[in-house]
Amino acid sequence: MRINYLSPRGVLEVEHAALRELEAKLPREWGAYAAFRLVTRGSKQPLDIDLLLLTSNRILVVELKNWSGDITYSSGQWFHRGAPMPSPVDTTDNKARALKQLIQEKVPSLKVPFIESLVVLCHPKCRLISFPDEQLRFVTTLPEFVRTASERTRYETRFPDIPSKWTYRSANPLLSALIEN
Repeated sequence: MRINYLSPRGVLEVEHAALRELEAKLPREWGAYAAFRLVTRGSKQPLDIDLLLLTSNRILVVELKNWSGDITYSSGQWFHRGAPMPSPVDTTDNKARALKQLIQEKVPSLKVPFIESLVVLCHPKCRLISFPDEQLRFVTTLPEFVRTASERTRYETRFPDIPSKWTYRSANPLLSALIEN
């Protein structure tokens, strides 16, 4: 798979290794865009997107986290090294919703593919403690995501079609619609 870097300077140094691994190991037919800002109507600040994956059955808005050590969850926040921060799951879900809304506004005739958020933990010594299932559903490690994406059955189990099997005139309906308009 080839990653298109929309702002190479926007990639954090710690994310480069993860992006290189994903580019080398994810399915060749997938599309990817990294390091860009999504500007939405009425938003005061642009939304930073680490990676946008156009997979076989959905768009994944991916947040890369290269945190080491224990991360705990409490009252809707993640705590890394004792410091509270907004949940990356919730933050990335907001980015996915904003992307869907933007696509619907720009190309109203497009049947928008399912858009889902995913937080990928890149550091091998990262450990999640006391996380509820509704957060864990949207979090994976880099090796696990690569393994899941590389094996069709495993991918289809983890990321089933929602809705089932839409057909498009093009292998890449989002890009085709944007080019037509």
